[in-house]
Amino acid sequence: MRRNRITILNILFGGTVILFIIFSAMTIKEYNQYRTVKREAAKLSAAVWNQKNGKDFDKLKKINPNIVAWIKIKGTDIDYPVVMAEDNSYYLSHDIYNKGNKYGALFTDYRLKNPFETDLQNCIVYGHNMGRNAAVMFSELKKYEDKAFYQTHDTVKIFTVQRPEGENYRILAVRRVGAASNSFTLEFSDKQDFRSWLDRQCKNSIYPCSKLTGDITKSVTLSTCTNDGKNRFIIVCGKESGSRISRL
Repeated sequence: MRRNRITILNILFGGTVILFIIFSAMTIKEYNQYRTVKREAAKLSAAVWNQKNGKDFDKLKKINPNIVAWIKIKGTDIDYPVVMAEDNSYYLSHDIYNKGNKYGALFTDYRLKNPFETDLQNCIVYGHNMGRNAAVMFSELKKYEDKAFYQTHDTVKIFTVQRPEGENYRILAVRRVGAASNSFTLEFSDKQDFRSWLDRQCKNSIYPCSKLTGDITKSVTLSTCTNDGKNRFIIVCGKESGSRISRL
């Protein structure tokens, strides 16, 4: 009887050791993948930067013709190309090199027409939130839950083929919304419709952000999942050029 108990304990101990080894191997593999993603992103950002002209979209298009923009937010590690596919699922599990990757890529809604360039359009950019301690893709958007961080980092810079030097978009609202929220509206019938939508976003921001006092015809909404996985965390931005935007 005693021998049987010892045998059972040895089996349980051996199984625990095997599970620990497997778990450790998986954790190390994921950590290495995480480091690779960050390292490759930094390398690419430097490689396609031209001190005179800005982002080199000729180089970027050779890497992936689906690249339509580049986004950078100071104070975070958000410094990535933005792609556009034929649906909103492919780049959830593929990187910009079209290789399978759980971190995916930042991507625009496939239904957009000429993203970042069309008036009366809300250009939505999606990206993964990989958890509290992660700093890849859109994980660091959660920094904007802190109003103090927003106050010193209230712009998003977006580079496009037409504007490789980059344009500043001022953050107008920070929100937590459901997947069916009208925050994900893409197009508007006229300027009044668009402005009413913007006003609603600003009104429902979790804290007061910049206030629009002039004309604006374009917006960009950055969207990622919340840590509880039930809602979306979004940041609504307006194009600063051509309109007067003041802080509240």
